[in-house]
Amino acid sequence: SRDEIAANYSDAKRIESKSFNGLMVRVLDKLEVKYDGKKQYFYPMEGTGLFLHYTSKLEIDNDVIVVGVENPQVVWYIDKYKHLFSQNEKYLFLSISEYKTNYQYQWLKNISNEYIHFGDFDLAGINIYLNTIVPKLKNCKSYSYLIPDDIYTIMKEKSYKKDYSNQVRYLNIESQDESKLQELISFIKHNKITLEQEKLKML
Repeated sequence: SRDEIAANYSDAKRIESKSFNGLMVRVLDKLEVKYDGKKQYFYPMEGTGLFLHYTSKLEIDNDVIVVGVENPQVVWYIDKYKHLFSQNEKYLFLSISEYKTNYQYQWLKNISNEYIHFGDFDLAGINIYLNTIVPKLKNCKSYSYLIPDDIYTIMKEKSYKKDYSNQVRYLNIESQDESKLQELISFIKHNKITLEQEKLKML
C-alpha cells in the first residue's frame, strides 16, 4: 500500500500502488465477517459503499450470498432493490467494476459461497456474466443470473428498443447451464428489447 511505500522510500510514488484496487461492498443488514483475521461487522448505510483495499483480507461465512452488481450506484442504494432478495438470507453486495481494479475477480475465485449476478437485462450484460464472471466461479456452490419472476412483464413496459441495436455483437451468446437465463436470452433476441437494472428499483 502507499503508506508502506512511504515508510520505506523517500518518494511515495516511487512504486506504483493502485489505491482503488480492492472490493467495494454493501450490506442490507448487519453482517459479521472476518477482516484481516479479526471478527468485524459491516453495517448498512444508504448511499454509501465500503471500500476494502486489496492488501486486506475479507472472509465471509458459507451461508452468505454474494451478489455481484454491475453499477456501483445500485450497490450504494441497494435498499431500493431489496424487494428482489429474500429477507431470510444474508447478502454481501459487491460492485463489479473494471475501473482501476481487478482484485474482485481474484476474490471471487477463492469463495465457495452462492453467487448471484445482478446486471442489466441485455445481451451485453449477460455476456459479461457468462464470459467474464462465470469462469471465476469454479469454487462456488452455485451461481445464477438474477431474473425476477415478473421480468418479462416489466421489460415489455419499460424496455428500450433503441439500445438493442448496440447488442448485435453478442447475438451468438447462449447459456448451456441455466435454462432461465437461456429463456431470457431468447426473449431479448425475439423482442429486440433491453432493460437496465435501475428500472427494477422500488420507488
